[in-house]
Amino acid sequence: MTRLIASSLFVGLFSVLATTVGLKSATADIVIDGSPPASAPGTVPFGLAGGSGLDVLDNYIISYTGINLAATENLYFGIANHSVKTGYSMDGGGITGDEIFRFVSASGNSLVYSGETTIKFDGSNPPADYASPTRFTLTFTGTGSFVEDGTTTGLSNPNGDVGALWHVQGDFSVSLLMEATAPPGDTNAGNFEPGRDLFNRLGTLSTTETDSSIDFGFYYESVAVPEASSFLCLGLVALAAGGWQQMRRIPLPR
Repeated sequence: MTRLIASSLFVGLFSVLATTVGLKSATADIVIDGSPPASAPGTVPFGLAGGSGLDVLDNYIISYTGINLAATENLYFGIANHSVKTGYSMDGGGITGDEIFRFVSASGNSLVYSGETTIKFDGSNPPADYASPTRFTLTFTGTGSFVEDGTTTGLSNPNGDVGALWHVQGDFSVSLLMEATAPPGDTNAGNFEPGRDLFNRLGTLSTTETDSSIDFGFYYESVAVPEASSFLCLGLVALAAGGWQQMRRIPLPR
C-alpha cells in the first residue's frame, strides 16, 4: 500500500508541473514576441555583396555573422510584414495590385514569391504591352531551416505575404533574386530572367521605370523566464522522487 501512495503522489505532482511550466506540444505554432523593423536581440549589422543595388535586387547577397543565439529563445528571418510593400513593377506606375508578391513555397533552401506586372513597349516587336509574371526568390546558405505554420501564415497582409520564415540556427547568407518573364517574340520568351536585365534589353518606353520594393528582417521569441511556481513544483517532484526511493525500503506489514 505504501508504494502505491508514493507512486500516485509522484504522478500527481508531475501533472501539476506540466501544467504550471506550460510544456509545449511538438506540433504547436511558433511564438513571435518581436518582429521587423526592430532588430533582433544580439544580432549584428548585415554585410552586402554582389548585385547592382538593393533597388534592383537582381542578385544581391546578404550575410549575417556572429549571431548571438542565446539572446533569444528562437530567432527567425524573412520578409517583413509592416508598411513597406513587397513587389516589382515595370510599368512606371509604382507597385500596386498583382505586382505585390504572394507566397508560393518554402522548399529546399529557397523561399519563393510571385506576382505579375505590365511591360510597356514603344510599338516595336512585340507591339503590345505584356502582362509579365514575376518572381522573387530568397536562397539561404548556412545553418537553419524553414518554418511554415499558422503563425507564419498569419504574418501576411495587403502589402505582401510572409508565408514562411528561416529558423536561424547559426551564421547564414541569403541571396535575393527578382525576376520577370520575357514576352512573346523574344528570344527568351516565357522564361524568367533578372528583371532589370530584361527591362534594359527590351525596347520599353523611356517613360517607364522598374520599381522594386522589399523589406526583411528578424522575428524572435524572447528567452523564457521560468515562473517561481515552476521552481516550486520542480522541488516538490524531486522531493517526491526521493521520498519514493526511501519508502521503497520500508518493509510492508506482515
